[in-house]
Amino acid sequence: MDYRETPPPPNLDGFVAAIWTLDVGGKPDEWVEHRAVPDGCIELIRRHSGRSIWRTPQPPLFVTGLALRPAALRFSGDARFTGIRLWPWGWHALRGARCADFADDWRAMAEESPLAALLTGDGAELPGLIAAFAAHQRSPNRRDPPYRQRRRTGMRN
Repeated sequence: MDYRETPPPPNLDGFVAAIWTLDVGGKPDEWVEHRAVPDGCIELIRRHSGRSIWRTPQPPLFVTGLALRPAALRFSGDARFTGIRLWPWGWHALRGARCADFADDWRAMAEESPLAALLTGDGAELPGLIAAFAAHQRSPNRRDPPYRQRRRTGMRN
């Protein structure tokens, strides 16, 4: 399994926790099990190939809610993904559904959704992602996201 995580560019700081890719690297008829632990984030995910299951088969484009407990995932050996890990306030800035409505679960996303355009080809569409958050960047009337407030005051998570 080849998992790679990229920190977001500075202009996405505070909204995006990471951009990641996963290539399971096996044969199509093999299944790989993985346990994902809660990380406090919402994830936009595009599966480019293969199959994935979290309780039920997942579509090629979906969003995962806040995890309340570890999740048992299954991937076919040929599965490849790109994901954008969003802080909850980043998800809400994109006008996503209420987090409580799909906690510990996932929801299919339509290809026509504006959020689908943020995951095109084999990666995240950074210019589109940056533009989606541009209106929320460091407005003098807007408070910093909670993690930034803690960093400035020296508080720990």
